[in-house]
Amino acid sequence: MKHKSHSQTTNTLTLINEKSTKCNSNDKADDALKNSSLNKFVLLQTATTIAQNGQSNQQIRTRIILDSGSQRSFITEKLFKQLKLPIIRRETIYLFKFGAAQAQTIETPIANVDLKLIDGQFQRITVNVVPTIVNSIHRVPINTQEFQYLIQSVSLADPLPTKAENSNADILLGNEYYGQFTMPERIKINEQLYLLGPKFGWILSGCISTINKFNNRPVSLFVSSLTTDLGQLSSGFPKQDDNLSPQVDLKEWWSLDTIGIKDKIDCPDDEVALKQFNETIQFQGQRYFVQLPWRNEKIDLPNNKQLAIGRLNSLVRRFHDKPELLKQYDLIIQDQIDKGIIEEVQESHVDGPIVHYIPHQAVITPTKTTTKVRIVYDGSAKTNKNNLSINDCLYRGSVMLADLCSLLLRFRLNKVAIVADIEKAFLQIGLQKQSRDATRFFWLKSPDKLTTINNLATFRFTRVPFGLISSPFLLAATLAYHLLQNGSETVGNIFDNIYVDNIISGADNVQAAIKLYQETKKIFAAASMNVREWTSNSNEFFNQLQIHQCTNIYTNNFWFTSIA
Repeated sequence: MKHKSHSQTTNTLTLINEKSTKCNSNDKADDALKNSSLNKFVLLQTATTIAQNGQSNQQIRTRIILDSGSQRSFITEKLFKQLKLPIIRRETIYLFKFGAAQAQTIETPIANVDLKLIDGQFQRITVNVVPTIVNSIHRVPINTQEFQYLIQSVSLADPLPTKAENSNADILLGNEYYGQFTMPERIKINEQLYLLGPKFGWILSGCISTINKFNNRPVSLFVSSLTTDLGQLSSGFPKQDDNLSPQVDLKEWWSLDTIGIKDKIDCPDDEVALKQFNETIQFQGQRYFVQLPWRNEKIDLPNNKQLAIGRLNSLVRRFHDKPELLKQYDLIIQDQIDKGIIEEVQESHVDGPIVHYIPHQAVITPTKTTTKVRIVYDGSAKTNKNNLSINDCLYRGSVMLADLCSLLLRFRLNKVAIVADIEKAFLQIGLQKQSRDATRFFWLKSPDKLTTINNLATFRFTRVPFGLISSPFLLAATLAYHLLQNGSETVGNIFDNIYVDNIISGADNVQAAIKLYQETKKIFAAASMNVREWTSNSNEFFNQLQIHQCTNIYTNNFWFTSIA
């Protein structure tokens, strides 16, 4: 079988810029390499994962190139020896190297290697052993400002570099396995950039710009052909052939300074929080369940039971002259019990390693069309200034918000403007049992008795409470995680136009707006979330919705004059 080796890069590699691809002569190509006025670069497909010897279970973290244009899969002799993989047979193959007119014949050992997938399972592949796959990989930081919230919400197969680095790849995954290691999910970020869903994690692929401060740095090209130093193997590789044209000094091109990735770097807090989230999120029944992202395994939270009781006493005194507030407050508590948002728990019953009580208070918004009274939980409360609060012990997580200015500009381009809200979004995300005891709070057994003496009931959250420092992150990450399970055009629209729990979007015409409404409702209903408070500038949009027998639509709030 013939194997044709060709040009290949990783998902953050810089290729020759757009101007250089138009050059035909060697001189023009050399000039193009020095020209970095254009900062668009192509991102192809790589992943970092664990390679394992299936017999000895010896493991090494390595980088993989996914190459659907290769007929074979390869492993470097270096990784082959490090893992001490057994040779299962030998094989003669024919290689066409870049610029070569004739094939080169080499004999390679064949071995099996196991690759770790994102779900923790291993999958075995058969590979040809070669001296080197690439000499060096050139990677630079890229500009992700416009879609930072999306990048932070997924687990990338190959982390994006924060500075100029050098790296190598020790496994090339060819077309024979390409389909087995990729999934059909694909998120369109823009016309030239996508997130692809292989089994190693999400891959950023397409065309993008680098960070401006690197614009004046020459960019490089590398080719995924075999190394010319074939004599290093003891398996009888012949030496380099002379088929490359002497007119093009490819060796000089490939030997330019390049940049790579470290196998393991110290992650900032946001990355650690996101990693914890991706490893622990579960879908149970009809909704997602998450864990609180603790900073340390051993948490030094003081006993704050008396603080919580004291704050409840203050709240009760406030209720003395506002019985209607007390009634609404208690109705919220009872409603949350009925809906399974909170649950009563005995003091002696403990499911998790941390027991903590969160003080709460009322926030009143008379102008609200839905919830006029909200209960807000104070995760920053401390027993004294020297002690920690629960918020001090939790990762805040990434601020996964779209750029508001861009969002509003896109919103104004729509002929049919639409805004909607996810009902009680935080309370639709379940809290796993081991995290619930950290969200305990006190309330009155008998609300008509305005005293806490012998009148205390203990509750805890089964959903993510609003008031913890990590709650916005858990909401945003869960929404992003859920949307990534869908691959429709509407998902891309929501990704670009969601801000916390508000969808600020629109369409070019009424029919497209109705489709957006129906698909949005369906997508979020799959996670037990209700999208409500739909408002628009189009009377026709609302009339059509009534024809479709849609409910929960607000037709009395039009911000703009209808657009014909």
